Amino acid sequence: MKPISKVSIFIFLFGGTLIWPNSFAGAFAPFGKIAGYAGALYSFMQLGGGAGLGWLSSFLPSSSPVAMAIILITAPALAWLCFEKIVQRAS
Repeated sequence: MKPISKVSIFIFLFGGTLIWPNSFAGAFAPFGKIAGYAGALYSFMQLGGGAGLGWLSSFLPSSSPVAMAIILITAPALAWLCFEKIVQRAS
């Protein structure tokens, strides 16, 4: 890996550790008394989804990156579809 790419990855991860927790706290602020429960549910869904996708991807053949690319394309597409069908319908 080239040194410039290491520096850019470091800047991205360092900035992310400052931004992501604050943005999540701001997103759960409207829930008031149940913000802790909302944060715990969000973290559970995020970690559970990552663990589930990691487990499913372990069964894929490792001879080609196409299978992993399919997972990285379909997972966000399914999340967007769930958002559109479930969350938007409720509001």
